[in-house]
Amino acid sequence: MPSGFIVFASMRARPGRVRDIIDLLKSVVAASRSEKGTIQYQLAEGIDDPDEIRLWEEYASEEAFLSHKDSQYFQAFADSMGELIVAGSWRSEKYSLVEKI
Repeated sequence: MPSGFIVFASMRARPGRVRDIIDLLKSVVAASRSEKGTIQYQLAEGIDDPDEIRLWEEYASEEAFLSHKDSQYFQAFADSMGELIVAGSWRSEKYSLVEKI
């Protein structure tokens, strides 16, 4: 049985701020991919709703995810999101990987 820790995150950009968020997230994605225990970190922009941004994150364990959340660059990202996203739009769901196909 595969092990892994999955996070789906989504947010809605404030009007005119989607490019700012994507640019900021690109640096977070690049840094996250080099972290020990990070298997996959993907960034997606909505096709039907371009202000909707999603992240798909896969880690070797919950501990690897918690280490990511504690990183200095992630904290800087989190601190800057208030001015970029619609209040209350940040969602994060966590899952255990059942099977990798």
